[in-house]
Amino acid sequence: MERAWRWDEVQEVWQRRFLHRHTALELFLRDGRSYFFNCFTETARDKVLSAMQTFCVVLRLASSRTPKGPLRKALEDWQQGRLSNLAYLLKLNQLAGRSYNDLSQYPVFPWVLADFQSPKLNLSSTSSFRDLNVPVGAQTKEGREEIHAHYELMRSSSMVPFHFGSHYSTCGLVAYYLIRLEPFTSVAIDLQDGKFDVADRLFSSMASAWQGCLQNAGDFKELVPEFFGLPEAFLNINNCKFGRTQDGVEVSAVELPVWSRCGENGLKSAYHFVSLHRRALECELATEGLPRWLDLVFGYKQKGTPAIEALNVFFPYTYEDVFCKEYAKAVAGDRQSMLQQVAYYGQTPVQVLLSTHQGSSRKAEMQDWDSENEVLKYNVSYSKTVLLTQLRGKVVCVADNRMLRTEGGGLISLESDPSAARIPLRSQHFAVSGKVLISCFYSDCSFKTHSLETGKQLQLLQYHLFPVTCVACEDALLIVGSEDCTLSVWRFRMERLEDKPDALLLGHRHPILRCAVDATNDVAASVDSTGLVLLHALGSQCVLAIMHTPPSAQVVLALSRLRVLAVYNRTCEHVDLFTHTGAKLDTLALQSGDLVEVLLFSQAGHLLYTGGSQTVSSFHVFSQRLGGRVIKVVDKTVRAMAFAAQETALLVALQSNIVLQFDAKQAMRTAMAQDLMNRGLW
Repeated sequence: MERAWRWDEVQEVWQRRFLHRHTALELFLRDGRSYFFNCFTETARDKVLSAMQTFCVVLRLASSRTPKGPLRKALEDWQQGRLSNLAYLLKLNQLAGRSYNDLSQYPVFPWVLADFQSPKLNLSSTSSFRDLNVPVGAQTKEGREEIHAHYELMRSSSMVPFHFGSHYSTCGLVAYYLIRLEPFTSVAIDLQDGKFDVADRLFSSMASAWQGCLQNAGDFKELVPEFFGLPEAFLNINNCKFGRTQDGVEVSAVELPVWSRCGENGLKSAYHFVSLHRRALECELATEGLPRWLDLVFGYKQKGTPAIEALNVFFPYTYEDVFCKEYAKAVAGDRQSMLQQVAYYGQTPVQVLLSTHQGSSRKAEMQDWDSENEVLKYNVSYSKTVLLTQLRGKVVCVADNRMLRTEGGGLISLESDPSAARIPLRSQHFAVSGKVLISCFYSDCSFKTHSLETGKQLQLLQYHLFPVTCVACEDALLIVGSEDCTLSVWRFRMERLEDKPDALLLGHRHPILRCAVDATNDVAASVDSTGLVLLHALGSQCVLAIMHTPPSAQVVLALSRLRVLAVYNRTCEHVDLFTHTGAKLDTLALQSGDLVEVLLFSQAGHLLYTGGSQTVSSFHVFSQRLGGRVIKVVDKTVRAMAFAAQETALLVALQSNIVLQFDAKQAMRTAMAQDLMNRGLW
């Protein structure tokens, strides 16, 4: 099979190892796709890289052998709260040579929780969490004593001693966890000579899997990233026939903890579990313990005396230096069996942390605003606000007449099309990326970028055949919808858009009204004038799901990082929640007559905020209960909402030209109120 990519599609190339030998490379494209190539020898790999650099002199090359620069940047971002625990773990896995394209060195994530039995999960109790200071196979005192005795016995017998006979991450373990999804289903069947393993040995329960780590000395597997972001891993969506256990129980979907179950709704329970599991990973207690686990897996406790003292020594061939030394001495007939051992016994990540990992000063995410606390309120005193954001701690408002105002500053008029100025603008006509404002709905079919600091126009882009009707942006990813029934995908480079889009998304036959984007999962959603909602995969540019809603002039979309799409249609008095496969997850009931203008998901994705004609409300997506008290804003319709940096506050713009700010901390509230009063804005 032949494949070709344009050089401008390539974001970077990483030098990789394959079965402990530095013979591979991994190609990362700008659209999120990646490809792994084994060149069989290091010399051949280097020739390929040299040829690539000849054709593309600006090609970014990276290696796990010298990750100091990217590692220092990732550590600083994590410590300052710019990277979540999940994102930091993914980055460390990448720097340490782990790859989604190689099952023998798949990304590894920790078991975080130890409580899978309680009716309610308590994330403020240490008893809910595993001990991240020791390997997962050494969680109990009895287990540690047994592991230590095993190591000493091997050492006294003049054998190469180890605590664990294989590894915490292997090809078989990845297939074990993800057996319900392809291609892992096929891998699991291949590993068992063309059939599934017996039902009693399959992954069927979170509680049982954790108990195995506590009670079985041969069970010391860590987790995979999908446990914190892919609910379908716990559902038998492909209807695989796994058989029955010796007790006669049919194995199908994974049995989830009691605290995540939503009645008989298995789909919703899986999403709820992933939501809570992700929150556990990001909570304060997990953040405090994470550096110690990183020392074990990626750091100084990986080898030598620190590893022995930490009960963290694995089968010798899982270490690159030991394997390469033995491989060089082995005869040709033995080398193939050695490579097979590595393929199935696992590989220890590249040691990228050489000293004790430092902790983080990052703050836990804002869980809810409190409607009973004092609220900042100040008058915008000009036309209706349709977009809110923050720039260097200052609130920035964009009005429906393309006027820009920064807190404490004057009005700035954006260059506007006179014919477009007569058309009432709404929130879907604006988006923000860093210091750049994107606007649309111009009669010349263009969309423009402006500086949020000065209001100066930066770019004017004309790509669509008919007027651009909506824009949506997250991080550096921009989606542009048009009356020509298409969406274009753009990416910012150094605060500028390239001259042409990365992709064009098709599927609609009527003008597009709104769009939304989720850069984390690389998906976009759109709705047209007939009420047809499409979910698009940006990498493959295909339609993931189709959802039908009644035709309406007002349809609002929002995408969550937990792979949930929220859809509000004015003809209904509720918000529908869909999965990325198009299955309806739930329906959130709204107050009668509350016409929603804005939907906003929290950064973690488990809270949905609605701003309407009567209230501002928050919902726990998976339990359907209000996340905070409903705030009444009768006769003061919400026009825009946004979060301040790191979700320290919720900003709400009302139709009455008032901006409310619900802060997470009283000290911040007091300081900002005084600042606003000093400026005469409050």
